[in-house]
Amino acid sequence: MTRSVLLRRGLAALAGAVIVLCSASPAFASAPWSVPQIVPGGYLARWDTPMGGALHAFPGLLAFTPGATGYAVLGDDRGGRGATTLDMTTGSFRPLRSSRFLGVDPALMAVYGRDGVMLAGGANGPGDRRSPLNAQLPLGVAVTRGTVAGAFARQLLARGVVTYFRGNVRSIEPATVTALAANAAGDAAAVVDVPVRGHISVVGFRPRLFIRHHGQPAFRRVADLGRQTVGRHPAALALNSAGDVLVAWDDRDSVRARVVSAAGRVGAEQRLGPGGSTWMGAARMVASMDANRRMLVAWLAQRIGGLGSAGGPGIAAYAYAPAHQRFDRARVLQDNLPRGMDRGIGPPGVQAALLRDGAVVVWTGYTAGRFAVRAVDVRSGRPSAPLDLSPAGTDAALRSMAVGPRGGLVAAWTSSGHPGTNPTPPPGLYVRARAPAMTTWGPLETIATMAVGDLVPANVPLAADPDTGRTVMLWSDPVTTAPGPPGVLTTHSAVRTSPDAR
Repeated sequence: MTRSVLLRRGLAALAGAVIVLCSASPAFASAPWSVPQIVPGGYLARWDTPMGGALHAFPGLLAFTPGATGYAVLGDDRGGRGATTLDMTTGSFRPLRSSRFLGVDPALMAVYGRDGVMLAGGANGPGDRRSPLNAQLPLGVAVTRGTVAGAFARQLLARGVVTYFRGNVRSIEPATVTALAANAAGDAAAVVDVPVRGHISVVGFRPRLFIRHHGQPAFRRVADLGRQTVGRHPAALALNSAGDVLVAWDDRDSVRARVVSAAGRVGAEQRLGPGGSTWMGAARMVASMDANRRMLVAWLAQRIGGLGSAGGPGIAAYAYAPAHQRFDRARVLQDNLPRGMDRGIGPPGVQAALLRDGAVVVWTGYTAGRFAVRAVDVRSGRPSAPLDLSPAGTDAALRSMAVGPRGGLVAAWTSSGHPGTNPTPPPGLYVRARAPAMTTWGPLETIATMAVGDLVPANVPLAADPDTGRTVMLWSDPVTTAPGPPGVLTTHSAVRTSPDAR
């Protein structure tokens, strides 16, 4: 398998990947989706040069507020960051409004209230005053809180570490935000991986949990999670309507979880099952918790090395907890995921949600000699037989999933083909949807197709309107349209009729 195949799977979205962009026009299908619209002035990915070079993907953030406002944070085609809102009457996003977000480079987003927005990411701020790089590098982690109209306020949560040897910079290790979540009332939580300083260098990282209850002026540090490890930790968060917090993390050996009650009681740590994933800029883990404190944590555990080399344990798994009870033992949905060069599965890897009548887990798995997007339903903690959502003939990678207010589902993935082949369906961006209280998924829906060898979109934000259940998607055109640097890839949007049948 060639390096270009690996890039098409989406691991190329990480900065530093180098390929040559082929020029071909993608084809779009509409029904039940609206005609694709261009997002004015925003991007999800760009090239350093118009004919190839370093590919940089910005983690496009997309959500509907509880007040049903579609809000997106994208890269600004002038090199910065910006935000935009969705006009549901036209199905198109308004022109991007540039913003520095008070010095925060947004990596994660949570929404709350009618139009509240929280953004978390790297931020400049007070750190090691001896560092000549302190003013340029976002060593710390901060959260900004505001509204879809703007007016953000910032709080620094943690600082990075700069170590020295004989007066010269030895190493720079920033703090990293690995999870952020909020409920409609405005209760919120964040997990930050903080570097631990030794005598002469950083000796590891420790995840810390921060919580802010609605009405409080700031986040406060609640607990250190687990043990210190050499590398950063994947993590996931969920809040229910009461303000209870579920936090899960991978300590590079096992997946563990704790619950913090709305009253502030920190529950005991519970081991859920085998882990081992490294932090890849986004977690391959997801958590969900409802008002009755049913809980679900799903994860994909796979060590990733250079050039996408995959190691153990190579599993997709989940753990379920009935209402107000501890988690049952983890159930492995798939083991023996392929190992070796070009076998790494990029984030998100897995998506999951609690539904009124159970739960659903969707993940990037492997079957019949190909990567495939697979799904199971969970009833009383037990999984159904796996269903392949993606068709045979192409390698597929899960990109996102949205859940409507009544439990309708939309799952999106990209597929790729090997050079010299003519796969059916062709490489592209695809979706399948499911109505509430159903176990049968609808037919394949084509969003965009492209020729073998073209860049397949790696960043595909997807969100559902909490009022109507209509779903909006963002994706990048695989063809660069800018005449020169920074080589912005055109970003499109489309709105789908609601699988909730509303």
